[in-house]
Amino acid sequence: MSNKEKLESTLMLQKYAHAIQEQLHELAVKKEMTAAAKAMGVQLSRLSEMASGSREITAYYVGKMIKKGIISVDHILQGRPFKDLPQEEQRFLFSLDLDPEMIDLLILAKEQKKDLKPMMKMMLGIKD
Repeated sequence: MSNKEKLESTLMLQKYAHAIQEQLHELAVKKEMTAAAKAMGVQLSRLSEMASGSREITAYYVGKMIKKGIISVDHILQGRPFKDLPQEEQRFLFSLDLDPEMIDLLILAKEQKKDLKPMMKMMLGIKD
């Protein structure tokens, strides 16, 4: 990820930092923060620092939280419809929630120089 992409993702996440911090606080109150850190493979202190606001919430940690079921994109959005988000935010949040198997398939298709767009458009009934 380039520095520009890191900055853009950080700026997008700032909109949702409150919801993420709330979830981390809830984990701390329930005494589940240690288990969450273990599940994510990160230090407990990192999650505690993000909960308190002394550490920036990054896409790296949010992606790990989503993949381990600690938080969901729906929770982060706090009832705001996904379809109402600007396209850049949709793409960013969707990328955090991508199924690893789907990523592996996309990588394999790229390695094999397969263009999946026409097939996906056909499956979805999208005409050019």
